[in-house]
Amino acid sequence: MVKLDFEKAYDSVDNKFLDLCLIGMGFGQRWRGRISSCISTPMISVLVNESLSMEFDIG
Repeated sequence: MVKLDFEKAYDSVDNKFLDLCLIGMGFGQRWRGRISSCISTPMISVLVNESLSMEFDIG
């Protein structure tokens, strides 16, 4: 089980800074794009047992 508090994450992380950190850690453009889309939209879905869940609002 993973519980994430997105509100606190949005309040304290600058998207450009996050991207620079991901570049520094060796993440490629594909993964950086996926992470960026996850934090830039209030609707996400998760992979559960190799199947995508229904989208839900994180905003």
